[in-house]
Amino acid sequence: MGEQQTILVGLANPRTAEHLVRAGIEVARAQSARLVIVSIVIVSPGESLSKGAREARAQRRLLRRASIIASAELQPAETLVRAGHSVDEALIEVAAEVNATLLIVGWAPTTRFGDAAETPMWRLSQDLPCDVLSVKAAGLSVRPQRILLPLRGGLHADLAAALGVALAKLWGASVTMLRVIPAYVPHADAQAEDAAFRQYWEELYPGVARARSVVAPSVVGCLVREAKDHDLIVMGASATSRSYPYPFGQITEEIAERVSCPIFVAKTEHPMVVEDFSHPPLSGARDRHEDAPEDISMLVDKWFAENTYHSKEFAVISDLVSLKQQQGLTVSLVLPTLNEEQTIGEIIDCMRDNLQERYPLIDDMIVVDSRSQDHTVAIARSRGVPVYVHQELLPQVGSYAGKGEALWKSLSVATGDIVAWIDTDIANIHPKFVYGLLGPLLREPRLGYVKGFYRRPLREGGTLHEASGGRVTELMARPLINSFYPLLSGLIQPLSGEYAGRRDLLTSVPFSTGYGVEIGLLIDIVERYGLQAIAQVDLEQRVHRNQSLSALSRMSFTILQTVLKRLERQRHVELVADTNRTMKAIVHTREHFHLDIRHIEDHERPPMAEVLLAPV
Repeated sequence: MGEQQTILVGLANPRTAEHLVRAGIEVARAQSARLVIVSIVIVSPGESLSKGAREARAQRRLLRRASIIASAELQPAETLVRAGHSVDEALIEVAAEVNATLLIVGWAPTTRFGDAAETPMWRLSQDLPCDVLSVKAAGLSVRPQRILLPLRGGLHADLAAALGVALAKLWGASVTMLRVIPAYVPHADAQAEDAAFRQYWEELYPGVARARSVVAPSVVGCLVREAKDHDLIVMGASATSRSYPYPFGQITEEIAERVSCPIFVAKTEHPMVVEDFSHPPLSGARDRHEDAPEDISMLVDKWFAENTYHSKEFAVISDLVSLKQQQGLTVSLVLPTLNEEQTIGEIIDCMRDNLQERYPLIDDMIVVDSRSQDHTVAIARSRGVPVYVHQELLPQVGSYAGKGEALWKSLSVATGDIVAWIDTDIANIHPKFVYGLLGPLLREPRLGYVKGFYRRPLREGGTLHEASGGRVTELMARPLINSFYPLLSGLIQPLSGEYAGRRDLLTSVPFSTGYGVEIGLLIDIVERYGLQAIAQVDLEQRVHRNQSLSALSRMSFTILQTVLKRLERQRHVELVADTNRTMKAIVHTREHFHLDIRHIEDHERPPMAEVLLAPV
């Protein structure tokens, strides 16, 4: 068995998107191929690709409609949004990414004025990443029953014939393979040519194709007349080294303009040499060196545009339930608590009412407590939610204090294929804090980890100051990330307490036991799985209990330790001596100042998979 082919459909125009998607469905079905649909967000040259994030959300809505069409036709389809400064470069990158064997694009007539060589389709034709099928597909809603295959020989004709015959077999359609012989050819030569043409194609596709030749003074005129008796034309490109500026050849352009039926034009990736032109071929992203600072910046900008979601995109929870069921996945929601009696009850009620009873998105919900001294545990148990005390889980490995320890140990009791955590001091709880995290994971199989971000108002007295929260992020985490881990610099809130991931990924990385857990996870995940495994989602606004400045100082000290430990491990140097684990905080009273000396150390737990597999 050969390797499965991948059909890549590139969408750009919403008006023609449905026709292209339907063409992709039929070609993928005819070839028993994988179908991937991509929408390209174009950002003006010179501007940051991150500016495409808003447009990417709109394109995902277009892709959602495409996915619904494919689902109705029982054809599985993967969908992608990618950002770039030009359509051709972006398509080349995506084709390499998904290992495409055929790229389907919409038909775009070539302008006859201006610098036509700079059109995306012309540039793409000079650096084909794979075979290409350009589709003018209006009217393809009904499966064609009469297919016309004009053939002149060559690699493009072979590709067109293979596609046309495969579609005909799928649809039960008739195929006419037609050769137009110029009128100036002597009659005897024309007869011999016709006999050879019939023999070759009818032996190659016995019982499917009917081959014939027509003597005519004009190839274009003849094919336009023949098209009136057919529902679809499938033909090879007529492009040669002299076809500039027509990417598929001038004859093909003329036919496409004059016929009313759908037309598929195939072109192989066999390189076409362009003579006497100064336009250099595209190098494409495949040749870039991603270690250069400017390339990292571009990579992060591109990631930001393509992987920044909004919770509103996933507000139709029933769709997420269907995706979960189709993929055979289960979801666990873990609520870490420490003295959260003011909010835990409402959070449990919100998630149970909306994401378990009304919509079965969450399969199990558990509380992992860190020995609360208030009524947190009693409130959770009164609502029937299982409560685990993290200090009592996995007694064979001992226990540390800290949020990260609780999250790590929760993986020993949370059984879902996807595990989501949300902080339990949220005062404005809403189901989006969970479905917003799960949406990207259920829609995009390539993703393994999703971080939430939001506006965090700072409460001073009875007043909320918008966008004043996240002080540790801006003053500690972001400078560290930009200095040492710039691939993560596009994360809006790397320290947010709302995130979800696939169990296999989460159990394969170590966990810091304290407040360094969030930044440690990001560093370890990006190093092991790459930036494209991570996404972020806008959860709008989060109102919660703000911590004191002294508490934030201790948190910052822990986060700094976590980052330095990873730098030590990666660079094989010692950056933090034992004495540096002690933090001296300045305490001031009305009368004097003094030092409050604390030993603050963030320990590291091994990947949970190693612990669960270890003998007891």
